[in-house]
Amino acid sequence: MMTVFGAGLMTALALVWLGVTGSAQETSRAVPVCVGADRVLRFIEDEKNCKAGEQGFLLAAGTVESKSEELGAKKPRAKKLDQSSEKGSSNNDGDATKVTAPFEVVDGQGKTIMKVTDDDGTWSRGMYILNDKGNVSALVGALTGEGNGGRILVRDGKGSVSRHVQMAYTSSGPLFGMKGDNDKWLFLMNQQGSVWYNNNELPAVKLGAGESGEKGYFTVADANGTQAVEAGSLKDGRGIVRVWPSRGQTPLQIPQFLMGSKP
Repeated sequence: MMTVFGAGLMTALALVWLGVTGSAQETSRAVPVCVGADRVLRFIEDEKNCKAGEQGFLLAAGTVESKSEELGAKKPRAKKLDQSSEKGSSNNDGDATKVTAPFEVVDGQGKTIMKVTDDDGTWSRGMYILNDKGNVSALVGALTGEGNGGRILVRDGKGSVSRHVQMAYTSSGPLFGMKGDNDKWLFLMNQQGSVWYNNNELPAVKLGAGESGEKGYFTVADANGTQAVEAGSLKDGRGIVRVWPSRGQTPLQIPQFLMGSKP
């Protein structure tokens, strides 16, 4: 029984050897082994180095499908672009593929994830990110009639235009702002400084360079937006703080001052 099994193994290995030696010049992936009386395969560097009583063979190495071929067999889940979007370079020269806007990227259920469009009167030029409810959550785009600057805008989950955080570079310079309920400003910052607003969209705190754009300036207002505290610097460089009593009363209230001494 062992003799028959050994003969069968030798025959199988011989067939492998014949198949491999016939194409040994075509591939460098053959694996040399030696087989002795114990029928154990021993890997060696050269089949000519087998010990006495052993026989050398070349085993063909297995083939593995490349990752690219495996992935290539799977079709991406995406909405078919219209004819205008399918126009572009063939990418034969290694150039980036060009897709003509407008176009959309969708999920497996056909819901739009991203939309890229030119200014068509409804959508301004830019890239829009939509949530799973179909609302615009974020926008990266270009301003129109504002010095051709850019802007980034993030909205709430409902896509409300009135509730957002935005950064932009307008014709008058950089701008950062936040809006809350009822389209009211919460915070606004530009080159002149920054303003924090109360619930009535009245300035509560101001901080910046002031109207001159040179010296630091700080104010605090009451609930009516009336200035109650003012701090800054004088022409000679000394610091000054002015604190008002309850404003709007008669007779006119006189503020108290805290001023730096002269050198």
